[in-house]
Amino acid sequence: MTVDDKNDKRSLLLTPFLLSTFVYPGSGQLYLKRKVLGFTIILLSSVLLVLFCIDIFGNLQRAIPVIMVEIEGMNIVQQFVFIQKFVHSELDFSKSGLYFIALLFLWLVSVLDIFLNKKLMVH
Repeated sequence: MTVDDKNDKRSLLLTPFLLSTFVYPGSGQLYLKRKVLGFTIILLSSVLLVLFCIDIFGNLQRAIPVIMVEIEGMNIVQQFVFIQKFVHSELDFSKSGLYFIALLFLWLVSVLDIFLNKKLMVH
């Protein structure tokens, strides 16, 4: 194998790697024409992202009216301290944390899959 062949294979890996890393999980698989895996990763990532956003915004929607009433008349430092304590004690972000971890795991799987694809391995 010549140096040019190795460089061609490395450049073949670069585009899908960048797509899956910086654009969206699964987009690198689509670039490599692995449509079923690519669309599966994209679908799962999208579902996790939507669930994450719903949970975060649901928590904020419940918290904002309470916070607005409680911080009235406080100075900015008192407001910050109250909001910080309120968020840590009253809101439950455990589900959104799980969604986020699952999304990160899926992103990592998407990126690692590109390098573990035997057809593209550089020998």
